[in-house]
Amino acid sequence: MKKNVIRKWYNKLSFPQKYDEEFSLLLDSSEITAESIDSWDYKSKSPEENALAYLYFCEALSKKYEALDIPENILLDTLSDLVIWTNTHYNLTGKFGLSETGWLCRHLSFKLFRLGRLQFCMADSEFSIDEIGLKEGENVVEVHIPEGEPLPQSRCRESLALAEEFFAKYFSSFKYFTYTCHSWLLDPSVIPLVGEGSNIAAFRGMFKTVRNDDSDALLKYIFRWNAKREDLEKLEAKSSLAKKVKDAALRGERFHETLGYILK
Repeated sequence: MKKNVIRKWYNKLSFPQKYDEEFSLLLDSSEITAESIDSWDYKSKSPEENALAYLYFCEALSKKYEALDIPENILLDTLSDLVIWTNTHYNLTGKFGLSETGWLCRHLSFKLFRLGRLQFCMADSEFSIDEIGLKEGENVVEVHIPEGEPLPQSRCRESLALAEEFFAKYFSSFKYFTYTCHSWLLDPSVIPLVGEGSNIAAFRGMFKTVRNDDSDALLKYIFRWNAKREDLEKLEAKSSLAKKVKDAALRGERFHETLGYILK
């Protein structure tokens, strides 16, 4: 029964207790129409429908992990993003649900995996990088950084080593020669704000950076997901970094999402 599967994964992923009552009421009152992630039109559904459907899809994903004998801890670490993004939705709306459903499709489609501190996604490159002969559309493994934990370089390098071993063992037919990252964490404009000795600076130093794209993406991660530059006067800076970013943005400084790579 679909509702039993959904409740199973809600419990396995250890959602915060504050959602329990709302989740149970929602589950009991909903008609579950989900079948598979491939046929689910998340753009036409409500955040509440998407949350229940994505929990249901965890079961099919777990079977794919089992078929390749991928350890369950990797599955649970990967799916912990459902909790992170449920928290993000709750912080914005005060309700249980999922808004970042396009992003989470990568996890449930067996393309993205959390290995230690970092996430790695098998993908077609969105960019060409002439200096290494990478063409748009070629295979890459994208590096993503889930929120919620410090980012020491030692743990990041450990994750890269895990990724090298993981993809060679479980996805040997996926041929790639570079890891790419397109993130505000690689933005050179951020380094004066965090200092050369910071974890962010050390993370950036792992990559060869090749382009800067104007973006205020960092505001979403440092303040709240719907933060915009014009809202900054009203937003509370709860950390020293947030205060520095706020002051810099109010001075008119520009920020970026920067593209970088690491060769295998």
